[in-house]
Amino acid sequence: MCAGALREVESLRPTKSPAAKLASIREAALYSFPTAGVEEMNREIERGYQR
Repeated sequence: MCAGALREVESLRPTKSPAAKLASIREAALYSFPTAGVEEMNREIERGYQR
C-alpha cells in the first residue's frame, strides 16, 4: 500500500469514541433550538437561493 492510501485510510477513522459522541448528543438535547417542519425549512432555503 502506498503512503497516500495509508493517509487516506487514516483520515477516515473516527476521531471521537462512540461514548464521546453520545455524550455530545445528550448534552445538545438539553437545549432548545428554534426549528420548523422540513417543508417550511426547505421553502426558506429555496427563498434564500433566489435572492
